[in-house]
Amino acid sequence: MKVEGGKPLDLVDPNAIEQLFEVAAELFAERGIDGVSVREISRLSNVSIAAIYYHFKSKEGLFAEVCLHKYEDFERELLKRINAHVPGPATPVAVALAFFDMMTADNNLLRLFQRDMIAGTRTHEHFLSLWQDHHFRRLIDKALGFDPDNPQHQMKSFSLAALVNGYSEVVMSDIDGIADKVAHLQKHRRFLEQFVEMAFRT
Repeated sequence: MKVEGGKPLDLVDPNAIEQLFEVAAELFAERGIDGVSVREISRLSNVSIAAIYYHFKSKEGLFAEVCLHKYEDFERELLKRINAHVPGPATPVAVALAFFDMMTADNNLLRLFQRDMIAGTRTHEHFLSLWQDHHFRRLIDKALGFDPDNPQHQMKSFSLAALVNGYSEVVMSDIDGIADKVAHLQKHRRFLEQFVEMAFRT
């Protein structure tokens, strides 16, 4: 194996990293950590096993980096969508719909988040807070202009996070068996909009 400065060359190219993360994200989302081997990820991504272990130390380490990569992409796109339509602090409805649109547009993304939340404390103790607290709720606080130390804001942020995540999961649970997926998502999007508007009316 070629080595440059003591590092395997497989992941020097950013395109190779992106390919690895995309392959690993899809496999982890579909089967979870226990259902996927490093050998399979290596074969499908064309990145050597040695390079994966060199850069990520373990399968769990790769899982952590894949999740973080997805979360960072998610955060950038979410804030971009919200800021494009709402000047200043957003409304709970705008935040909820932006979350819903992104999570229902990519079932693998939603499933990866769920795998992270379920497997988190068993694999890396920081995983659970990484998604639920550090990312999901921090994003809501940022978008709504909430003070994360304000107990009332904390409760609203937690409630909105739980509502959108849970509702998106329910909506997507049987999406493959629905003929008109667009109508299905539009119907539930309208319901979510009405519910959030009523629940978070100030």
